[in-house]
Amino acid sequence: MFSFSIEGITNQIFACKITMVVDMRQNKVFSFRLLIKISLDILAFIVAYIASNMLRYSLPESITHIKEAALYIPVLASIRLITFFIFRLYSSIWRYSSLHDLKNIIKATTSGTLFVILLGYILNVYMLSRFTVVMEWLLVIFFTGGVRLAARYMYERPMSLHRNNNFMPGAKRVLIYGAGRAGEMLMRNIQNTSSSNTGIGINVIGFVDDDPAKQGRYIHEKRVIGEGKNIRDLVEKYRITDIYFAVSALSGAEARKILGCAI
Repeated sequence: MFSFSIEGITNQIFACKITMVVDMRQNKVFSFRLLIKISLDILAFIVAYIASNMLRYSLPESITHIKEAALYIPVLASIRLITFFIFRLYSSIWRYSSLHDLKNIIKATTSGTLFVILLGYILNVYMLSRFTVVMEWLLVIFFTGGVRLAARYMYERPMSLHRNNNFMPGAKRVLIYGAGRAGEMLMRNIQNTSSSNTGIGINVIGFVDDDPAKQGRYIHEKRVIGEGKNIRDLVEKYRITDIYFAVSALSGAEARKILGCAI
C-alpha cells in the first residue's frame, strides 16, 4: 500500500523551479562575464598590434601597414583567443589574478606568436616584421596582464577602505610574530577577510622578527617594528591586545615564553 502527500510533491516541484531559475541566472551572469573578458582581450590584441606598428614605423608608414594588414588582425586575434582558452585564462577569476595567471599569459602569448610565425612561413604571408613580432608579444602580455591586474585592484580597492580599523570600536591591535613567508600569508589573509561585517576588526600594528636584516622592512604596508626580546615594550607602546604567531619552527613552550615576556 502506497501513500503520498500532494503538499510534499508541490513543495518539491516549487524547489526544483527555484533551482532552475537560480541556475539560469548564474549561467547568464557567467556568459556575460565571459563575453566581457573576451571583448577586453580582443581589444588588447588589436591595440597591441597597432601600437607595435606605430613603434616600428613613422605615423604615415604605420597607417599604411595597418591598412594592408587589416585582414590579418582577425586571424591574429582568433589565434590569441584559442591559445588563451587552451591555457584556461578564461576559467580563472580575474579578481584573484596572481603570478600563476601571468605565467599562463606568457605561455599563451608565446604559443600564439610561434603559431603565427609558423603559419606565415607555411603560407608565405607577411603578417609581422621581426621588430613588431617582439613588440606585439610584449604588448599583448602587458595589456592582457594589466587588464587582469586592474580587475584585481578594483575588487580589492573597496576592501582596502575597511582595512584601517584604528577607529573601529573593539578592534584588535595585533602584532604578528614572524616576518617570513608564513607571516606574509597571515597578513594577506587578514587583509582579505577583515573587511567582512563581523563587528570586530583586526588592526595589524606591525611585525616582530628576530632577524636583524628584516628590521624596518615592510610587508603589505606593515613595518617590522622590533625583535622578540623587545616584545614587552612593543606591547605597552602600541597597546597590543593580541599576538599572532607565524613561525613554523616555534614550539608551544617557546610561544608561552614569549607571551610571558609580553605580559
